[in-house]
Parts: sequence; structure tokens; C-alpha cells
Amino acid sequence: MEREIFTPNQSQAIVDAILKGYKSYLDERIEKRRTMHVSAGYAWTKANHIDDALATANLNFIDKFELKHAGQSWEFLEFNSENQLLGRVCFVLKGLTRLRQVFPTAVKSGKGYLFDYAQINTSYLENLSRNTDESTLFPVQMELFDDNLFELLNRSEQSINNFFFITYQADELHHLTNIQVIMPDSRTGKLIEIQNLSTFISTSNVDFNDEKYQKLQGLSEIDDVADFEIIPRLASEKEA
Repeated sequence: MEREIFTPNQSQAIVDAILKGYKSYLDERIEKRRTMHVSAGYAWTKANHIDDALATANLNFIDKFELKHAGQSWEFLEFNSENQLLGRVCFVLKGLTRLRQVFPTAVKSGKGYLFDYAQINTSYLENLSRNTDESTLFPVQMELFDDNLFELLNRSEQSINNFFFITYQADELHHLTNIQVIMPDSRTGKLIEIQNLSTFISTSNVDFNDEKYQKLQGLSEIDDVADFEIIPRLASEKEA
């Protein structure tokens, strides 16, 4: 059963920041497509725009954020917060499609920052394995917490009690339609949905009504760039 990790006001603030960052990203993509002969590489800047927007939103329930590195060139922000249900938490923003691609690789290899973060949850998810079918490890499965399992997560004795991703996903028209709070399990490769924030997209004051946001067909994304294999593969290894 879904639980309220973030209050409605907090959820709206998070969604607003993500949408603001995504809008900034689209603005840059549109401008670079207009002024450059080749600009597909800017698809890799989406996460930077969205991370930066949440950091500059100065939300009072986020205690701090810190610049982190994965490999030599991959940078992202880690956010820390005191949560009413999960205790002391840290979280990272991540595209859902990309997370589904790279998290299984991280779990298989047993290394990388995604795997390290997911291990924070291990002691709280031990009981989860007794209540779910783990016969299929891959591809990544989406699960939902029930009330009993959630109570187990509240019993924490570590300085950082839990880790989760706040994920975002766009549709084929490049409109953000899905924002969720997801907890990863390093033992199984599962991604566990604990709160869906998508309903707050429609109530956001960040709009995409301008005509330019309706003409995004042909705008390449990371999935498209990844078809070229070599450079994105190296980036994926760093990312995982």
C-alpha cells in the first residue's frame, strides 16, 4: 500500500522543482538544436538541470545537498532529509527509464554508486524477501509496500536510515508524466515504489503551454544516443 513519505505540500514542491529543471533542459535542447548542426550530446545534461533545480529551490525539508562523483566525469547531487516515516534519509534524482537500464547491471556486478546506495536499505528489506517472490531477479520489478513491511522500515538505528530515488519519466512527446519515490533493493535488483507523486504534475504552476514545447518530435534522448554504443557504454559504467 502506498504511504505518504512526503506531505502534499512537500510533494508539490519537489514536483515543481523537477518540472522547472526539466523545462530548463528542454529550453537548452531547443536552443542548441536551433543554433548547432549537431547537438544530441546535450541529452546527457538533463540530470544536471533537474538536480540543480531541486538544489536551488531551497526547500526547508531538505537539510543539505552534496556534489558526488561516479567515475571521472559523472556528477550528481545527493540530498539529505529528516523524514517523518523513514527517519534520516538520503536520496538521488534519477530518470526511471535510465535507472531500469543501469540498476540491474550494478546489482550483477556488486559495485558502483547505485549498488552502494541500495545497500543502505538491506537491513530494512531483509523481511521483505520473506513476503515477495524473488524467483525472477531481472528485469527490474516494481513492487509496492504493504503496511506491515513499512513498519519494519521505521525501526532504524543507523545515522542514515534509508535511501531512495525520486524518479522522473517522460512520454514519447517528451512531456514529464511520471514522478515516483522508489526504494532499491541491492539483493534482488528490485525497485520498490513507495509513493507516486505524478498527480502533482497537473497542479504545478510550471507550465509547458508555449508552442515550442509542443514541437519536440525528433529530440533525441539518452536511449537514442545509447544506440551508438561506445561512448555511452563508458558513461553507463561510470553512471552505475
